[in-house]
Amino acid sequence: MADANVNFSAEIGNLTSGGAFITTNSSGQARDTLRVTEADIATLGDDNFEVSASVATGDTLTTEEFSISLQRQPEADFRFDRDGLRVSFEDLSRNNPTSWFWDFDDGTTSTEQNPAHLFGLNEGETSHTYLVRLTVRNAIGENSITKPVTVTAD
Repeated sequence: MADANVNFSAEIGNLTSGGAFITTNSSGQARDTLRVTEADIATLGDDNFEVSASVATGDTLTTEEFSISLQRQPEADFRFDRDGLRVSFEDLSRNNPTSWFWDFDDGTTSTEQNPAHLFGLNEGETSHTYLVRLTVRNAIGENSITKPVTVTAD
């Protein structure tokens, strides 16, 4: 709708308009820019916030609300439970990874989110420490963590 007055508002950040009404163009479009800083994001309880657009036409005000979700680079983390040479891994990574790559430090790998792995010992060993590395990825980037995992013969 051309020549309608639109007001944008956001839960965090600063709008280029400063919150003033913007008149739609001949195509019925109005644009505003929201600038959000790390300090703004730090005030959020999670990675979601609300924005709204109110359109004034005559005596009618119509408001639409939108939820914005931030996506961040993943942060790799995991824990594990040992049962002799068998180890079950649980992914604890944050920020919604979409792929997982496990390097068990014994020449084998896995792309499962929560794999189980059977380690081996060299002849004469009763225990061995492997440096297990988890790399997680999402559309924003990737992150890795390495933890020592000591396995023992039963």
